[in-house]
Amino acid sequence: MDPAASVVLVSLRPVLTEAARTLGAPAPMYLTDHANGEYICSVQLILPMRCHPDCTQVAHAVGGVATSVIEAEEKAAECMINALLRRFGVQFNDMNWTRLNRSHRRFTMARTSLSELSERAGLMEKGWEQSLADIKAARDICTDISSCSGDTLDVCEEPTPQGETLFAVHSLGAWTQERFDEGMIALTAARGSTSS
Repeated sequence: MDPAASVVLVSLRPVLTEAARTLGAPAPMYLTDHANGEYICSVQLILPMRCHPDCTQVAHAVGGVATSVIEAEEKAAECMINALLRRFGVQFNDMNWTRLNRSHRRFTMARTSLSELSERAGLMEKGWEQSLADIKAARDICTDISSCSGDTLDVCEEPTPQGETLFAVHSLGAWTQERFDEGMIALTAARGSTSS
């Protein structure tokens, strides 16, 4: 038998007995009736009240129909535990419930983080696309300006303001082309890593 696949059933009767002890109440009293091969059980718990020392309240719960005395008592204990939770506000420190809540909180935080990161990635991608579009527009302007002035730049002559400006525009065009190429590589890589 695989221990990992085993289900361990925890009896609720000792849990109810421990709850009664913690609350300062006497042990729960079970009364089981039998008819036609079926059992039904009720449980009574005398709870001390805080208003004054001798004040008590009797809690009574009836479980469902069962095929054995033990099963009937378990159902009655479960009903009493639920009544203590709902009507009297008693809190049970259930290790499984605590672990489930902790796991659920972690899952919710991870899902929220993933959602926020996906949204940020989308905004960054749009930002990259806009930045690349701006760089491409600047490159195109630089290319148009340099091409309007002729195909070659004469660097042998005495520098003129117009020549220096054209050389700067040409250099800016080359720089924007490099940045555009780098940006396209980064954007393509980012899209590839988010799709896998």
